Amino acid sequence: MMNARMQAACIAAGVLLAMGSARGEDDAPNTGAPRGYIVSSIAFASHDGGPADCPDGLNKNARDIYLESLPQPERERLSKPEAEKELWKALYAPGGFIGPGKRTRNRCADPKDFTSPPLRTIQGHVADGMDLQSHASGGTCAHERFTSVDGKGQVDNQLWRAMGCIRGWRKGADIEKYAYDNIRAGEYEILLEIKGMTDPRNNAHVEVGIYSSRDQAQVDAAGNVLPDASLQVHDDPKYRAVAQGRMVDGVITTDPVDIKLNYRSAGYVDTDFYVRGARLQLEPQPDGSVKGKIGGYYDVETLYDGFIRQPMVVTSVLLGYSCPAVYEALNTFADGYPDAKTGQCSAISTALRIEAIPAFVIHPKDAKTKTAAADQE
Repeated sequence: MMNARMQAACIAAGVLLAMGSARGEDDAPNTGAPRGYIVSSIAFASHDGGPADCPDGLNKNARDIYLESLPQPERERLSKPEAEKELWKALYAPGGFIGPGKRTRNRCADPKDFTSPPLRTIQGHVADGMDLQSHASGGTCAHERFTSVDGKGQVDNQLWRAMGCIRGWRKGADIEKYAYDNIRAGEYEILLEIKGMTDPRNNAHVEVGIYSSRDQAQVDAAGNVLPDASLQVHDDPKYRAVAQGRMVDGVITTDPVDIKLNYRSAGYVDTDFYVRGARLQLEPQPDGSVKGKIGGYYDVETLYDGFIRQPMVVTSVLLGYSCPAVYEALNTFADGYPDAKTGQCSAISTALRIEAIPAFVIHPKDAKTKTAAADQE
């Protein structure tokens, strides 16, 4: 008879065999079994169109905008090193403390209460993104479309139009670096799962799951995310989405689906990637990885709260923008999901570039089986 440890080993082996079908395995490419991945890189799609994109230069930061609004003597006084604390106090709480809760009123928390010069926005006509308008189930607002980078069609990326002239939102700058570093630091993880790939190039029906995970990615000494880790799907159903699609000439394209993924940054930002009507375009690579895009309409209030309001005034100084100007621009350029009464669109078109490497995707029911096996040791 097998002892308890041997029994546990057998059970665990069975779990791993089941999980093996959720990994991007090259040795069984035609079984149609699930293939699992962990996202190793995610970034808002951007394109450097040269000086024509931002002919007036990049946006000024909140500190400089505030100083320029003052009479020259006051500007000069607050620009001196000894007045630095006073200047930051003015930036953080120009409205003082108001209301029963004594909440501090400031430019980022209450953008509609403050004026600002308009945001400098992208003036070029070429952008990275996806054609969303022809698949927009939630309705759209009129907007100027971009020509795709390859020149073969039109794409919708109004978020890039609004934010592309902000230093920290440029390609390879702070927002992109934060997203990459936070994955490596284990602040948030995103999992993919692809089912139905019985042929390496063409499949009439595939299913793509995209999930948050509370587990931490494994990294090597250089901080690179390692493949083949076992990560559990988030236990909150709102952080799980499954899209139906097809694979043509090696590219998977899904139908629209709403996606919410938990995003945490720097220990104090806790928000969601909330993309409505999202479509995924994924291309499996020869090395077992996946590259592609998520295109859809990012909920404006969620975007502003997570990337502007929560980071607060200090980030508007470091990254180079004015919170009231950003809030106005996001709502001006919003082009998806119009309100039935006002007609104002509540979401803004965007695209996220992603890269993912093989991993074992563990669903909550699988985790219970694995735990049961461990308990018998």
